[in-house]
Amino acid sequence: MKWIAALILFIACNSAFAESVTLDSVSFVYELESANSFDFAAGGTHQCGSNLYRVTSNVPESLNRKFSLVLVALTADKSLIVDAGPCQGDRRLVGWVRVYR
Repeated sequence: MKWIAALILFIACNSAFAESVTLDSVSFVYELESANSFDFAAGGTHQCGSNLYRVTSNVPESLNRKFSLVLVALTADKSLIVDAGPCQGDRRLVGWVRVYR
């Protein structure tokens, strides 16, 4: 029972830190050696001290879709709206991704 309460608290705390952020331009995107994440650079400096964002997912289809959306924004000079969460080092973790404009 305690682990359920801890899980609910963890989810509530993490969602409280997430916010929708509009990123006007993507500078670059690259896949990491890890099979479940990729990084991209966009916009100006955020609260983590850089312009780097990290997308992670244990579901390959979800990660591939998000990578494709970021790649579309890069190649078509579109903006992104992302669900930006807490920092992981100097990278800001991203939940969902949308192409904008």
